Amino acid sequence: MEASEGKFFKLEHCWELLQKCEKWKLINEEPPPKRGSLTNMDEDEDDDGPRNLHKPDDDKKTKEKMKREQEASSLREKIDAMVQSSELMLLKSLEIKKELAEKKAKEKWQLLKEEGLRKGAIEERRARAAENKAMSKLLAEENKIMSMNHNDMDDPKHGMAWKGEKS
Repeated sequence: MEASEGKFFKLEHCWELLQKCEKWKLINEEPPPKRGSLTNMDEDEDDDGPRNLHKPDDDKKTKEKMKREQEASSLREKIDAMVQSSELMLLKSLEIKKELAEKKAKEKWQLLKEEGLRKGAIEERRARAAENKAMSKLLAEENKIMSMNHNDMDDPKHGMAWKGEKS
């Protein structure tokens, strides 16, 4: 009782009654605990036994770190999903552009083909018109010769008219 040395004990009358009990006799016989034994007890508690095996650290920094890692992983997953969807959209848009280009090329080819057919038809009509015009000139000339009065003609003219009719 080092703390009470040099001081007056106020409960002397109680001590006289309790001094004879076995409980208080053992306290006087036990040596005071050493400082080293207290630290050894603390070291024994630090052992990670089976009871602390699955227990998460209660450290605030550790909890924050775990929370940040979870948020980062969820953000990474979201970013990956966004990248995949953007790649898919890009592929679809490229496919649509390719289909549109093919469609335009087919339409252009069809227009050129139709235009070529129209030009061919126009050329054919022009050729027929030129042929008809030449035929009509020829017929007009023959009609003119045929409708001439042969009586008024001199012999050389008459001969030429007959030559034109025969040929």
